[in-house]
Amino acid sequence: MWTTKVPNAIASERTIIGSPLSHGRCFDSAPPPWSDIAMNCVIRPYAQTDRPAAVAALSALQEHERAIHDTRLPGSENSEAYFDQLLGELSAKAGGMFVAEQSGRLAGLVAGFIEAYDVLLETSDSCLYGYCSDIYVEPAFRGTGLAQMLLDVLERHLAAEAPITRFRINVLAVNRIACRGYERAGFVPYEITYERIVRRQKS
Repeated sequence: MWTTKVPNAIASERTIIGSPLSHGRCFDSAPPPWSDIAMNCVIRPYAQTDRPAAVAALSALQEHERAIHDTRLPGSENSEAYFDQLLGELSAKAGGMFVAEQSGRLAGLVAGFIEAYDVLLETSDSCLYGYCSDIYVEPAFRGTGLAQMLLDVLERHLAAEAPITRFRINVLAVNRIACRGYERAGFVPYEITYERIVRRQKS
């Protein structure tokens, strides 16, 4: 098992944990440069003993999204089941989950996998890419650069798993803090989904 205390670390072993189901949710807008707080964190692959803290983190992440969009259900209702589904999905898609910890305390986590599909009207490199499904940073570690460190570790792990040239993440449009954080980390808008509530005629 490897660990790192520096950004842009490369995984030296394959880790198969993660999921496409949470649509790139983010709970931090941390820009570089790296703060002393973030640099004192150890980033390593997820272990089974991390499960309680990881489930709690994903539940908090869900509650954050529920507060800003009406499509999200309470995190407490399905967090355990979601996490099990998360592990199974990444196992099938050469994914990885990594946790950041400081003094034995979870400071953040990130999960992602390789997405591949066949679309006749898109280039081949667009149809094979790395995808960040979940990223969470504890309140005390937000704004320290830890989120970008986690993204860098995941990106390099996925790039070692497949010949990808693109790394993607989704975010709720109303989460402007997360959008700005991703843009500072080098992400640019790719596809935008619009929706409206169906307007039914009164009978």
